[in-house]
Amino acid sequence: MGRPARHAGHSHSRLHGARLLHREGAAPEGVPDLRREIFPDIRARGALGFFPGQGLVLGPFRRGVGRADGVRPPEAHTRPFPDKYHRQRAGGRGLRPVGALYILRRFLTGIPRLARSTTMLPAEQEILDKHLDEAVFSFLDVETTGLSPRSARICEIAAVSFRGPERIGTLAELVNPGGPIPPACSAIHGITDEMVKDSPSFGSVAPRLLAMLENTVIVGHNADFDIRFLRSEFERVGLKFPGLPVVDTLAIARKNWKFQSNRLGNIAAELNISSEGWHRALADVETTRKIFEHFIGAFRAAGTATVGELWKKSGGKTS
Repeated sequence: MGRPARHAGHSHSRLHGARLLHREGAAPEGVPDLRREIFPDIRARGALGFFPGQGLVLGPFRRGVGRADGVRPPEAHTRPFPDKYHRQRAGGRGLRPVGALYILRRFLTGIPRLARSTTMLPAEQEILDKHLDEAVFSFLDVETTGLSPRSARICEIAAVSFRGPERIGTLAELVNPGGPIPPACSAIHGITDEMVKDSPSFGSVAPRLLAMLENTVIVGHNADFDIRFLRSEFERVGLKFPGLPVVDTLAIARKNWKFQSNRLGNIAAELNISSEGWHRALADVETTRKIFEHFIGAFRAAGTATVGELWKKSGGKTS
């Protein structure tokens, strides 16, 4: 009899209802039953964050929620909430925040990316307004010592610029990454420590690349990968990578074609385009350019005339 009186002065909030659900086994009259209201798939969605380790851990009353109507058993979920979080929080009470700083950091770091993707400066808008025959497209590719721009470095960079059928610039350089190239990476692109030991540093190549990219449209296959590395390398040498429209042939292939595989070499093979030397930067750039010409020919036939129209078909991103 004492327990209901203890809670009589509490507001019937969702959190209060959740705690009562655990202690009493059922929510009192007038208190929302969270099992049917906001936690129908809590373990599959990683609590409120939709990813394991984010949002809120249910603490000791997770079992009550787990018995909610329509909730599948944990083993049926494709992304169950990690057991380690259950073990870590098993002694807690009520809702306990987990990963709050991580969530905040992801939100704040996402703002600049969103701004880069949605906000166009006058110079960038001028590029988008150009006819396809008037714009300069810079095809870009890098080879690296790993997959993360935080720890890996660029060991080769290539770029070619075209206005219509005219080639107006080429840059192809091995780059000394300042550290060893892992054998696993060398096995992919064929670049070894011996090949880059006398090559220039990225800081020596960066000014030439900046001059080449000025007022152009960047084209790449999985361009996000190349641009993330370039942005990091530019920051290391005290420079800022320019904000330019980006056309990604990978995004175009996924949205508008149905290739058996969207890897660069596979697309080239299906289009009967030579990809000799695949996985070296200059060879990949030339292959990307030929694939791009195939795509742009189809878009022209469908009425695409400006860079902006093409840019939107690629997802509308900027560097």
